[in-house]
Order: sequence, then C-alpha cells, then structure tokens
Amino acid sequence: MAANFNSLLNLLRHNGETNIRAALYDNAINLERVLNYQGIKH
Repeated sequence: MAANFNSLLNLLRHNGETNIRAALYDNAINLERVLNYQGIKH
C-alpha cells in the first residue's frame, strides 16, 4: 500500500500539484474526477 501511495504522490507532483492535501481532498469528494483521472488506467 505504501508503494501505491508514493506512486499517487508522484503522479500529483508530476502533474503540477503543489498542495497535495487539497488535491487529495478535492479528488476524494468527487468520484467522477477520481475515476476520470488520467493517472488511473481503465
């Protein structure tokens, strides 16, 4: 699980996110945004 979390953090940083906490919260409360996030392969 730690590796997955680190991968998520790296994706957010790579995509220009600077406020990781806010980005995680915003994405967590919007299921459609989470499912459509380009870092997630369908």
